Amino acid sequence: MSRIVRWETPFTDAFYPSVVLLATPFPLMSQKGIGVKVIVAPDGIDKYPKYLVDFGEVLAFTCLDEGCCPERNFNSATFDETITSAKFVCTLQWLDSPWLKSYEGCDDPESKAEFSHYLIFGGDYNVEVITQNSPKIKVVKAKEVFEMQCEV
Repeated sequence: MSRIVRWETPFTDAFYPSVVLLATPFPLMSQKGIGVKVIVAPDGIDKYPKYLVDFGEVLAFTCLDEGCCPERNFNSATFDETITSAKFVCTLQWLDSPWLKSYEGCDDPESKAEFSHYLIFGGDYNVEVITQNSPKIKVVKAKEVFEMQCEV
């Protein structure tokens, strides 16, 4: 049986933070995947600090409206005690999830890294990401401009 565990971030205990996903396509002829970044605003989209979570290249991701997203099969997993005893946890890892099982064998044979399934539950969107990368989290203390480019 799969397990869902707490993913420690600076905003793990935020109550329904604002969550926005940014996906950056790579050149079409490249073997690289899509780059995914997520902006998390624990105190609302208009307040700072915010956090930029850079997942790098990912194998799969979703970004679903939290109020209308399809039912997920979380009842097939056991929840870590640190989650069930908490008031609210917005960042989780789903160990051995059905997604991870379905993507077995899809990884780069040269890579030794295993895939991880990350979840961020927000007050506007829920994001799930499958990647071999360890997400990098940057604090955003004031307004910044992000540029995205794509070669077609």
